[in-house]
Amino acid sequence: MNIDEAKIIIDKQLEKVIYADTGYVLNNLHPIRVIQSLKSIIGIDMDSPNEKLIQWGEEYSNGIDRLSEDYFKYSIKKPKETIVLSYLGKYILSEDHESCIRELQDLCLVSDGNQIFEYLIEFSSLHNRRALSFIWSAYRINIFMKNKFSYQLLFLSVQSLLKNQFGSDGVMLKIDNSIVIESIKSTLLTRSVRINENLSNCNLKDIFFDIKNSCSIEIDVLTKGRYALLDYLNNLDFDKITKELVLFLDACRMVLKNSNDYDSEIANIINQVVLGGLYVKENW
Repeated sequence: MNIDEAKIIIDKQLEKVIYADTGYVLNNLHPIRVIQSLKSIIGIDMDSPNEKLIQWGEEYSNGIDRLSEDYFKYSIKKPKETIVLSYLGKYILSEDHESCIRELQDLCLVSDGNQIFEYLIEFSSLHNRRALSFIWSAYRINIFMKNKFSYQLLFLSVQSLLKNQFGSDGVMLKIDNSIVIESIKSTLLTRSVRINENLSNCNLKDIFFDIKNSCSIEIDVLTKGRYALLDYLNNLDFDKITKELVLFLDACRMVLKNSNDYDSEIANIINQVVLGGLYVKENW
């Protein structure tokens, strides 16, 4: 399978999870995050897309109920004369769902979506950092799919902030969120200065708690780099691949991609989490 064939399949999987009916639950285990993470892991070797992982994505996405086709539809009308991005944040903070969605619709009539995503990332960096993992996944999907589903992804992102169903105590949630924040800080965005100021007290070292050198090496990222993550999943029994494992390994991929500063610590975290089976749902 070549990269073009793989992209067609992954695009369809992403569309399925955008329309996933999760019973109005929007958290960091949402199918959007899972397929986005799977896509990124497959992209480690773009010359030879991993067919096993693509098939896993097919089975996973096909097993999800779908929202109605008109779930995201809204009447197209002339936007207000004055549209201010900050109004969106004001309505989120006041939990004014109707005004929030109406403002988002007006904004989407005059924007391709990326500016709105950056505003939501900045807003979350100040008001709800636990939401950053979900919104960052939606933002990356929007870029990958060239704004084709920008309104749908923004709608879900805003809904996630309104519902605020993100946990706070799970050890895996803390690891995932800290790594996503590090990825955001290392990505050049129009609003990077303000975002990074808001996140200046967040440090990846915060997750390096009680790390001991692993006596066993399950995933050798120090020798193979990010390819070790892909190799591990490729060699794992198909039915042992879980959404939680995919999310965790993609988070580690982000750190290994952006910096060599923490490779030893991340290698230890990977092996301790994988060998100890700590990535299970209960820890999210």
